[in-house]
Amino acid sequence: MNPVLKAIAPWLIILAGIAGFSVLVARRPVAKQPASEEAAPLVAVTQLQPHTGGLDIAVDGVVVPFREISLAAEVAGRVTKKSPTARAGNYVTAGTVLLEIDPRDYELAVKQLRQELEQADVSLNELDVEVRNYEELHGLAQEQLNLQTVEYERRQKLSERRVVTATQLDETRRNVLQAQSQLMELRKQIQMLRTRRNRLESVKNGTQLRLEKAQLDLERTRVVAPSDGVVVQDLVEADSYVNKGTELFVFEDTSKVEVRCNLLMDELYWLWLQQTNGSAAADTTDAAPTPQRDYQIPRTPATVIYELAGQEYA
Repeated sequence: MNPVLKAIAPWLIILAGIAGFSVLVARRPVAKQPASEEAAPLVAVTQLQPHTGGLDIAVDGVVVPFREISLAAEVAGRVTKKSPTARAGNYVTAGTVLLEIDPRDYELAVKQLRQELEQADVSLNELDVEVRNYEELHGLAQEQLNLQTVEYERRQKLSERRVVTATQLDETRRNVLQAQSQLMELRKQIQMLRTRRNRLESVKNGTQLRLEKAQLDLERTRVVAPSDGVVVQDLVEADSYVNKGTELFVFEDTSKVEVRCNLLMDELYWLWLQQTNGSAAADTTDAAPTPQRDYQIPRTPATVIYELAGQEYA
């Protein structure tokens, strides 16, 4: 082969390849990109209005009794009767007799104290009669003293004129002194009777207090339900002996209940800003801190919904 042709042959091949590639590129159709269209979002335009109503908060909670009461024996004695309703799990109404303790000892105490009061009244009446008698004697003694005093003054004037003797005058004076002594003795007796009456009156008052205590103990032999509720535990049986303070029942008051629930701090903050009637209150973040505003939650209406067997109870 010609040496010159052999030298340029590779370059010719390369140039031919480049030319063919250029032709192919020139003949390839160019894909047109469609123009992008921005879709406008669908919105509803309305004018903002201030919120005047409440804010509903739905939370899960646990209903618990308003209070749990431990009923204990206030007097000692043997349990003579226990009501069939006084069993754990039973619902009872306020005033229902749950248990009775033997009342005989307390009935005897009441009877004895009433007799002591009657005796005290008799003694006071006797003293009143005696005081009145001594007061009448005191009045007579006062009149006697007045008469003796007048007689002594009359004889004293006669003695100045030598009409009566000194012995007669001394006898009259002696009568005056005796009348004064008798009058003082009667006054002393009346004072002693009045003191004795005051002492008996004090004893009667003490007996009256003990009678009231005995009547209260007699009433406490009957243990009744303090309110509507459920007996949670019954701890004694009939014929058992109980001492004062022995726990008898655990009772749950169901007249009111509490719902314990968890709230977010944002929800609590909204509640704190409410007035006691539930309406929105003015922002008081700049006001001076007070325990009532910063801690207590105002009364807020709530609806408790309970679901059972596919049914809701509100």
